Amino acid sequence: MDFNLKKYDNIHFHDDELIQKRIKALLLWFDYQVFKDGLGLERQLTLINSMIDSFIGKEWYEIADFFKKQREVIKNNINFN
Repeated sequence: MDFNLKKYDNIHFHDDELIQKRIKALLLWFDYQVFKDGLGLERQLTLINSMIDSFIGKEWYEIADFFKKQREVIKNNINFN
């Protein structure tokens, strides 16, 4: 199975072009880490929490907010399993 770098092409995440590009790149990086390391849901949660902390430290609040929503999706998936 190959990793799809074009997974998020033509998907709108944010109105600001720079934030859109950052979200797309960081989401691809997150997905690649999950793919490469075969991360389970709990390890995905650990990774995304670390990313959110980093974004807040860099004052990338819009990006942190997006990934907080992604974190909720992961938490919901953990609760269903």
